[in-house]
Amino acid sequence: MSASGETTGAGNAEPLVSVIIPCWNGENFVGAAIESALGQTYPNVEVIVIDDGSTDDSLNIIRSFDARVHWESGPNRGACAARNRGLALARGTFVQFLDADDILFPQKLSSMVPLALSGGPGTVPTCDWETVTSAKDSHAVLRHLGYDGEDPVVYCLQKRQQTSSPLHWRADLEAVGGFRPELPCCQEVDLHLRLAALGTRFSYLPEVLYRKIERPDSISSNYVRVLDQYKDIFLRVRDLLVKRGALTDERRYAIAKALALGARHYVRRGLLEKADDYFRTAAGIDATGSRHAFGRWYSRALADIVGPVLAERSIQTAVWQIGYVSLRPRVAGPVLTERIVNAMRAALRKPHS
Repeated sequence: MSASGETTGAGNAEPLVSVIIPCWNGENFVGAAIESALGQTYPNVEVIVIDDGSTDDSLNIIRSFDARVHWESGPNRGACAARNRGLALARGTFVQFLDADDILFPQKLSSMVPLALSGGPGTVPTCDWETVTSAKDSHAVLRHLGYDGEDPVVYCLQKRQQTSSPLHWRADLEAVGGFRPELPCCQEVDLHLRLAALGTRFSYLPEVLYRKIERPDSISSNYVRVLDQYKDIFLRVRDLLVKRGALTDERRYAIAKALALGARHYVRRGLLEKADDYFRTAAGIDATGSRHAFGRWYSRALADIVGPVLAERSIQTAVWQIGYVSLRPRVAGPVLTERIVNAMRAALRKPHS
């Protein structure tokens, strides 16, 4: 195995894979992440670790791996900038991103490289993973996103792949300029959407090949911060598709629906002005997609009458008061206000889609 940046076996049938690990104050877990990269059964790997200005003992832990890893340390610029620096240093045909608090299972690369080679450049193979809340947590939750040939842009809007799931062709990442360093979170959503908008296809291996640790203090755990990025990300991909003449009706619908779903989550957190902005933007992209963020026809009809923000607040009121996940008129009626009851009656008399 090559883990120090040397591209051994140039004529080898197994192309070099660069595993890129950004790290900021990860002394409690970065060592395990590096070990998992070094412990791959795939025979041709380089491990690149970018310390992003850590103030704890992370750098000493990284240094302890000596020549087995290629590492750099610099000022804190964020995970996206650190990944991009790793990408600039990478020599591999393929790139495997690995967050410092994730763990690759030993067969991750040996399982995915053949899938990437069979698909060719412009193909991103993905896999399943398990999620735990700490390194000592034995109760893992399996994540199966799957892929069944959907439109790649629609797929990325509906099923959010994590950073460590895909194996990328390095040339594909370079073609889109890597990660956007100004994003505080959602960088994987943005990257995968931009790849999809430029024609990248996805493939899927139904195997659990890595472990993700969801820490309560992680950036991505702040869901409002995540929601705040959606409008910029989705509008950028919309504009990219327009520029390429690739904004189909299906994609326009999916972008609007994804943005309106974000608006519903804003309402649930009491952020009504942000919700209204997202709903209005979504309706401007595709009114049907925005409406269909409400899954039930009677919820859509209610949104048509009283507006999507009030409709979502009413739905959540019903859920909280009677404990039902879905708002059903026959059981929710007794606990809704007179205005909502009348609106629901009017909705029942209207044609629905």
